[in-house]
Amino acid sequence: MTPYAQRPCLSRARVWWCALCCLGMVSGSALAEEWLYTTRPGDSLWNISKTYLQSVNYWARLQRHNDLKNPIHLPPGLQLHIPYAWLKVQPQAAVVVEVAGEVTLLTTPGAAPLPLLVGAEIRTGAELRTGNGGSATLRLADGSTFLLHGDSIVIFDTLSVYGSTGMADTRLRLQRGRLDNRVTPLKVPGSRYEITTPSAIAAVRGTEFRINATTDGTATRTEVLEHQVEVSAAGVSRGVPADYGTVAENGQPPSVPQALLPAPDLSAMPPLIRATRVHLQWPSLAEAAGYRVEIAPDDGFSSLLGDAVTREASLDLEDLPMGALFVRVRAIAANGLEGQNAKHRIEHHPPLAMPTLLQPPADTPVAHDGGYVYAWAAVPDAAGYRLQIARNAEFTETVRDERVKATKSVPAPALDSGVWYWRVAAYDDYGSLGDISLPRRLEVREPPAAPAALKVVLAETVLHAEWQAVSHAQRYQVDVARDEAFKDLVQKSEVASTRFETPPLADGHYWLRVRAIDDLGTTGSNSEAARVDVATDTPWWPLMFIFLVPWL
Repeated sequence: MTPYAQRPCLSRARVWWCALCCLGMVSGSALAEEWLYTTRPGDSLWNISKTYLQSVNYWARLQRHNDLKNPIHLPPGLQLHIPYAWLKVQPQAAVVVEVAGEVTLLTTPGAAPLPLLVGAEIRTGAELRTGNGGSATLRLADGSTFLLHGDSIVIFDTLSVYGSTGMADTRLRLQRGRLDNRVTPLKVPGSRYEITTPSAIAAVRGTEFRINATTDGTATRTEVLEHQVEVSAAGVSRGVPADYGTVAENGQPPSVPQALLPAPDLSAMPPLIRATRVHLQWPSLAEAAGYRVEIAPDDGFSSLLGDAVTREASLDLEDLPMGALFVRVRAIAANGLEGQNAKHRIEHHPPLAMPTLLQPPADTPVAHDGGYVYAWAAVPDAAGYRLQIARNAEFTETVRDERVKATKSVPAPALDSGVWYWRVAAYDDYGSLGDISLPRRLEVREPPAAPAALKVVLAETVLHAEWQAVSHAQRYQVDVARDEAFKDLVQKSEVASTRFETPPLADGHYWLRVRAIDDLGTTGSNSEAARVDVATDTPWWPLMFIFLVPWL
């Protein structure tokens, strides 16, 4: 037999091989569309059909499909192949778990929007819309949950279960916005969880992932946190593993998955913040184009109190409730993919009370050379205080800004003469500042000037002195001495006027000086000393009496 005579046999073998392969493919496909049920003690085809199939009359089909001899007595542990098409399909509502902000429900297309309430049941065909800052968390029949962020629209295309098989069919249409999904692992092959956007389809079998559809519908971003998500667009499907993300632009296949940016480091963020405005800050990431910051009342982030995007590695938030809050921060890459979550718990308490300023008193001048203290009433829970001194009431020209541990007062350093302003705020153990006090005006004065134009006149043995008034002087101190160094004082007096006179003085040389004392009790410089000589004329008649006495 020539080799050519064997070709028909080889061809027939190939045909049979191809046929077997095709049969295997068909069988594999058929098996993929079937549910495997394991029999239990007491099972029969009738009760199985009644419980799981569309009609009890399906028992005969079930018997033929599985080539069973006895439909009544089924041994435990037997695997029955049941096509999905025979199973009962029952609508199953999603339940609203949390609502924050503005969220509306359209029960059917074109229906009037209604406010969404916790506990409401959402059925197939319904539509949810969230306003800016609004959010809603829903729980599905299989225990899966998703968080719908602000400025989003989602339509519920399919919400159903296959009887009591444990299989669920969930198909959502995200028109725009963001969904955070936590899908219960789909252990039964027939289960489905699928999200369609204007530019892509994401299908999963149990995972945690985020999906974002841009407002204009031109792109879909998918970020996978656990397991894997199958993303399809433009006829191309990509498996995206955990810690990776992909971008599907309209009309384009999904991009090659790229690693998500790491979670920011929030370890330095304080656990307690006492402030009306909450300031959050963390180390920046070189690869980040921005950051998303979310605030929630619970660690599961089932609802949001705040959701913001910032280009800087910091954010100020207002109008947050007091109590325990949870912060979630993630970096955003240049292509918009959001990275790994970083979480931090903070206690948000009211600000520490505003300190009541005590000393120096308001509108009371102080001496240039110090000698006074800054004092305020102690604030409960304060670990210390921040003291600021400035040249203007706006504190744009601050000359002193320091934190002090003193609970009430600190010594005042010498300040130049002029008008100053000071204020105080308390801070707690974590450095959070409370409300700062209102500025208090502080006038610092130079010591009184030396009296000028001192004039001293001798009238017989009495010295009369006059001088010019000194600004802010309340009284004057006058010294009269027998020496120029004023060590041998004859008189030291205080007068309220600018005039002074001595009692009668004995003959001799005298020096007189004056200095002002202001309303703060500060003594100024001495005036120039004035010298006056006191000398009385000696009468001649006593001498005559001395000479005449011997002749008498």
